[in-house]
Amino acid sequence: MTHSARLKHPNAALWMGAALCIMLTACAQTSSQGTAAPGANAPAAANAHAAAHAAAYAGHYESGCQQLGEAFYTRDLVDLSPAGAGLEARYAKAIHDGQDCTPASLVVVFHLPAVQWTFDGTTQYQGRTVDKIQTKPLGNGQLTASHARAGWLSETPKQFLLHRNGQGKGLPVDKAVEQLPSKELRYLDGQRLYTSALDSDPNVYPTELSPDDFFERKPAP
Repeated sequence: MTHSARLKHPNAALWMGAALCIMLTACAQTSSQGTAAPGANAPAAANAHAAAHAAAYAGHYESGCQQLGEAFYTRDLVDLSPAGAGLEARYAKAIHDGQDCTPASLVVVFHLPAVQWTFDGTTQYQGRTVDKIQTKPLGNGQLTASHARAGWLSETPKQFLLHRNGQGKGLPVDKAVEQLPSKELRYLDGQRLYTSALDSDPNVYPTELSPDDFFERKPAP
């Protein structure tokens, strides 16, 4: 699989190269006589349906292993958990120094701020019923890191510095993450989660899925 070097996160893309930067209650109305108004149960029913739909997406997903420059390899990670009638998405970027991205080759995991997913109906794409998702950033807009090897990561007030074998001046990773709401597409095909194109306008729903931007559901680490 050819997977993008940036993580699918609403306008908070994780870029890596010569300089590495970081860039988811309705209440029924009642009449004055205390009986439910016509259609009053519709919002609650819609929320129940969305919650059940969200449960199907819940799980841990990973992208394939991609080479990152000359020294590193990377995998995109996302954990989805039900939150109300939608999902909370927690994105991360795992950095390895081995081409197969095995657990033994893990160097560091960068964690992006969480995002709320809200289901907003469906659309059709190539004969498939695809979910329309509105995303809402959560958190404080700051990247965090989980070290896997001592000496491979240092930091300044504004950046993390990724060092090959703990040496050199380090590849910079900005701590600040741009966060904006967006409109995206999602399609769950068995254990594979597809997304819309990474360069879509965040204010307009995309019209197609990106065949290369998908994650495989796997057991949580």
